[in-house]
Amino acid sequence: MKAYDLLVQCETGLAAVTGSELELGRVDISICDIACGVSAYSRLLEALIEREETGRGDSKNTFVDRGEYEYV
Repeated sequence: MKAYDLLVQCETGLAAVTGSELELGRVDISICDIACGVSAYSRLLEALIEREETGRGDSKNTFVDRGEYEYV
């Protein structure tokens, strides 16, 4: 999974702001997984609040790179 995390960091531009001027660097933690989990948690809470207010369930989508873009 580390390679996928690096891929998402590169696609979102996060790798461009880490490392040195000569080499791009990977964030040492799996920031992609953390961001995705935080995004999924907030979407779940959003759906629960909506269900409480309207009485109807709903589905929410989240994407692996959604949180990465918010962090950059």
